[in-house]
Amino acid sequence: MTNTTSQINSINKAGTNNQHHDFLWLATGLIPPLGLVISWWLWFNRSLKKAAFLVLLVSIMSLASYLVIYYQHYKNQSLRYHYISLQLAGATSGAPNTTLSFKKPVEFTTINNNSSYLINYQHKLKRRDTNVLVGLSAASSIHINGPAVLGYPSIVADALKGQVSSPEYQTVIENLLSFATSQLPKAFDNVNLSNAQSLDNTNIKNYAWQFDLTANDPGSKKAPKWQGKVVYLWGKNGAYYFIVATVKQNWVSNQQIWQQVFDSIKIDQ
Repeated sequence: MTNTTSQINSINKAGTNNQHHDFLWLATGLIPPLGLVISWWLWFNRSLKKAAFLVLLVSIMSLASYLVIYYQHYKNQSLRYHYISLQLAGATSGAPNTTLSFKKPVEFTTINNNSSYLINYQHKLKRRDTNVLVGLSAASSIHINGPAVLGYPSIVADALKGQVSSPEYQTVIENLLSFATSQLPKAFDNVNLSNAQSLDNTNIKNYAWQFDLTANDPGSKKAPKWQGKVVYLWGKNGAYYFIVATVKQNWVSNQQIWQQVFDSIKIDQ
């Protein structure tokens, strides 16, 4: 229910933004001809000062409208991307039956496969002469030997059911934040996670949590904000961390594809 509500809110927000853009286009298209018609009528009726003032006012309003459209439509849309196709990916600790498999957008290419327990993917768009990072994903698989693994999932579950301010809860969050921050651009010091929510996935029976992620570079007003999700899972042989994050506008506009990514996650359960 929480995921569905979040998706509906995101879609509504995106729709509201599109309505704003449509209004700006309509206003920009109507203001100049309407202003000229009224100016001609004033000129025809010998109201020369009013006509001159109206021409000046229309010119200023038209310029302002065009600037707003440029900023909101062209500048902000420069990093917009629509994801369509997915492909299978995953990470393993190197031990038997400790693979986290999932599907990712085909545009997310591998940047690190030297580690047996951590794999990273990134998506970059070429803008002018620069490749701009617009999306990333990473998966980590941690194998735990012996019977100790049987007790850890319950301990984690109890911690995440407790008070958010409790030391046990904060210990789990600190580890997740450390993982998420290490995958995001280095300048993104302001990284936040929502409260723990159960991950709704038919492939996983229990011990699966999701955390909404927001991140930005506090030192740069021009740097785009990011959104995403961190997933924390426990299987029979170990723990798994998973993150998907993109620039905010691509996270909001690709909710269906992200849901497919999270629905595809499989581990040793």
